[in-house]
Amino acid sequence: MADWKAQLDRLSFSLGMTAAFCECVAAECKKCALSAPIRAEEYESQREKIEAIIGEHGLSFYYEPSADLPEVQRLSFWVIYKYEDTLEEYLALRARGYHPVTDLTPFRDVLSYGIAYRKE
Repeated sequence: MADWKAQLDRLSFSLGMTAAFCECVAAECKKCALSAPIRAEEYESQREKIEAIIGEHGLSFYYEPSADLPEVQRLSFWVIYKYEDTLEEYLALRARGYHPVTDLTPFRDVLSYGIAYRKE
């Protein structure tokens, strides 16, 4: 049996996920979204393409390098948003010490997670 994960083209995956999340944010189904997480060594090869996809949807982004996380947990991503107050809401949570890599719960509202994401 082939291991499909080992055969996955990470760049295509990241670009496809970014495009899908941009559609959700642009249509206002989500307040904001996080791109697929990337490792530090993938940043330069993906940056221009991902930022172009976000721009083509008329959206804005904030690049989250996750520098405050231990290296073994350090994944970076783009926060994709339509309205500036959404970014402010995300950054306020980050300023309080929360990080979506370690716990998505505080980000539930800003990421527009409904009852399907219940962490009791």
